[in-house]
Amino acid sequence: MENKTGKPALPAGRYFKYAIGEIILVVIGILIALQINNWNDQRKLKQQEQTYYCKISEDLKTDLENIDRALASLKERKKTAKRFLINLLKIQKDKTILLQNYLGAIRAYDYIPTKAAIVDITSSGKLENLKNSALKNEILNHYSQQDYALKIIDKNDEPLFSANI
Repeated sequence: MENKTGKPALPAGRYFKYAIGEIILVVIGILIALQINNWNDQRKLKQQEQTYYCKISEDLKTDLENIDRALASLKERKKTAKRFLINLLKIQKDKTILLQNYLGAIRAYDYIPTKAAIVDITSSGKLENLKNSALKNEILNHYSQQDYALKIIDKNDEPLFSANI
């Protein structure tokens, strides 16, 4: 076939080189885009991890404040119970019933831990996003020990408060 513009037709080899060059450029562009996407995903995961650590820290600070209030309440209960026992020994004959009623009445403050962050993390399946294994294990161990201690407290309180029910 003859070229009517007066210019010689490009040989097939030049088209092939051009096509290969275009393919290489597209592949490089895709690889760069994938790398940028991976970096962005890693950045988001790190942000999410930091957010989780901050939420857990806030929960633990709230727990400390609640524990301080509970301790203050317990100290006051101890003083009140001591006064009551002194008076009780002086006047009441059926002391066990009066004591159970009184102790049930002065129960002032229950410590309820703040677990919103850890519940959110575990229920959403994002626990693997916490990369610091030692810290993750310490956090999980803390909540496990806390749950165990609260169960023991409830078990010890049960006979005291269910005797008159």
